Amino acid sequence: MSGIVMWVSALAVAVALSFGLSEVGLAAVDAARAQTAADAAALAGAGDGEAAARAAAIRNDARLIAIRVDGSIVDVIVAYRERTSSARAERILVPILD
Repeated sequence: MSGIVMWVSALAVAVALSFGLSEVGLAAVDAARAQTAADAAALAGAGDGEAAARAAAIRNDARLIAIRVDGSIVDVIVAYRERTSSARAERILVPILD
């Protein structure tokens, strides 16, 4: 009988650990997706302004929380689910040589 109790206890611990690890994994995925959305929004904003930054965030299932434009530098904050992330991009004009 004690062998069955030990086996059931071990199984319960394994199940609890797997749920905990899956939560950690999901949190890591959400953080990565938030950062991807922030990077995309910053790059789009540097290229084409706030509307483009907002559209890039939406394409990444996120929402643009804030945008700050200081000359050629764009800073954004986006939210994806419960995560927020920020990114910065700079618009650099490269001359085209003939």
